[in-house]
Amino acid sequence: SDNAPLAADAVVYWRIFDAEKAVYSVVDLQLAIQNLVLTQLRAEIGKLTLDMTFSAREQVNKVLLEELDVATDPWGVKITRVEVRDIIPNREILKAMEMQMAAERTKRASIIKSEGERERSINEAEGKARSRIIDAEAAAKSVTLKAEAEASKLEKEA
Repeated sequence: SDNAPLAADAVVYWRIFDAEKAVYSVVDLQLAIQNLVLTQLRAEIGKLTLDMTFSAREQVNKVLLEELDVATDPWGVKITRVEVRDIIPNREILKAMEMQMAAERTKRASIIKSEGERERSINEAEGKARSRIIDAEAAAKSVTLKAEAEASKLEKEA
């Protein structure tokens, strides 16, 4: 559905269950099956976006198997298995996909780097805050000890 040119390769396994139909229902059975596979493959891949074509291979195989089996039944042929082997976009699209993947990796690296810097900043701020608290507690303890010492001194003098 993206109108992206690509090449696709599929393997179809079939068997003849009615030899009379296979001979008299179609002029060239192998060519007829090949043309039917090409047509159905184009139709199924045409329904998908370019990104989906790479992840929906099992779904395409299943749909092709069902549709081809129904279409070849009048010819006395049973389609037993369909495997889409390769889906290859043209060079420009491959290059664009590689650039997109590189951009995604760069984006992820930038995010990870910024998260690391944020964590570092938070840790430094927490360390400074904790240091100030410890300094303040030490100063307060010092003042308390001086006051207790002064009070003790005054008690001894009195």
